[in-house]
Amino acid sequence: LVREIAELFRIEVDIETKKNVSQKALQDRLLSKDSVLKTLSRAYFTLIGTLSSNKAGLEIMRQYAIFDSLGSMSELSGREDLKDLIMTSLDYNLPAEPRMLLQKSLQNQSLVVRFLATRHLKVLLRAGVKDFSDWVIKLLVKQLEDTDNKVVSMALEVLNEACDEVENLEALIQCEPMILANLNALFAQQGTELMIRFLSRNSGFEMLSRHASFLQNELQNWRKDGFVRYVHQIEEALQRVLSSSWKAKAQGPSAKTDDAVHLPPNLYGELAMTAKGCQYLSDSNQLPEYIDILRDETRPAIERRGSLWVLGNIGKSPIGIDLLLQFNVIQLIVEMAERDPILSNRGTCYYIVGMISSTTNGARILEEHGWVTSHITHVSVPKDYKTSLFFRIPEYAHKGSWAVTSSDMVLPTFQKEDPRSEVLLYLGNLSN
Repeated sequence: LVREIAELFRIEVDIETKKNVSQKALQDRLLSKDSVLKTLSRAYFTLIGTLSSNKAGLEIMRQYAIFDSLGSMSELSGREDLKDLIMTSLDYNLPAEPRMLLQKSLQNQSLVVRFLATRHLKVLLRAGVKDFSDWVIKLLVKQLEDTDNKVVSMALEVLNEACDEVENLEALIQCEPMILANLNALFAQQGTELMIRFLSRNSGFEMLSRHASFLQNELQNWRKDGFVRYVHQIEEALQRVLSSSWKAKAQGPSAKTDDAVHLPPNLYGELAMTAKGCQYLSDSNQLPEYIDILRDETRPAIERRGSLWVLGNIGKSPIGIDLLLQFNVIQLIVEMAERDPILSNRGTCYYIVGMISSTTNGARILEEHGWVTSHITHVSVPKDYKTSLFFRIPEYAHKGSWAVTSSDMVLPTFQKEDPRSEVLLYLGNLSN
């Protein structure tokens, strides 16, 4: 069977490259575009993928020159279908020819193939392919040099997910020369978020420290409005997850959804992961400014929530929590969770308390203020839920809804006979 598959591949290459082939070969052709689309001929590639998963199978493939045919098929013009089948069928756990073929696909002349190959690296990441940090990270960094923005964006997306694993993050930092050579591409494609992740490692902090303006510029940007944009990013993600109507509208009935919110990297939280980063953060004198925003009830609520996320991300680190303890900020957060009249602020406080409780010192201080922590889930709740103010909503005067009051506020600006007045009345009724 392997000999027949090898011959099948060779014939297809000969036909596509317009070499002389017999009439019988044309009649027996099983890998035409139509056949691949409508028949089970694609199953031949599944068999080849199984062979490529072990050393004995790889040796058989070499014996029948199958890799030569696969390499030739990977270069056929207009046969993206075959290229995709080859790429997605092979097994990449062993350091052998399949990895070289994948590398060729990543550099293919076809934009479609380059994009699909880059996206397939995410599949390998999630499948737990062996030695991902040793060989795939370098391929992803190389894709940052691609001339197409979609390929670069996909490479960044995969790198961001890959860096959830420490070994992948360290491997990426070790690619410093290639990263620094592609800084413009990183910034143009929102790669700043990826670079912020570097700060959680000593090697990454030292690397970005050598890029003199990066840290200083990012601190200024975050202090200006970055901490507020961070709140928008999280709350929009929460809305997507918690709103079933939004899912149905945005994703469609057959789309897959992720029912979890993954926190994006926070500049201050990443800095707080290392001693040098904490010192840099302390020297910036920005921490007292965020605490002042938190204390000031006249500040916009979203700024106060932004300050909470800054402090919570710092407090989730065993080193960062000691920085917070210098300012007695945990008591302030607990009091805000129990007494703030704005419920969105209270809800944010609940998330932040959970982040702080993930450290031993944080959980101890929270217990002193009447909150107990599950060390398995890192969820902290009031010890006495019956008397805790956290579960109580203060009475307030109902001011009506926008749908009821909006038309009243707008309509008087028009004369009664003005048709715009009638239009606004109906719109106000529809929004109720």
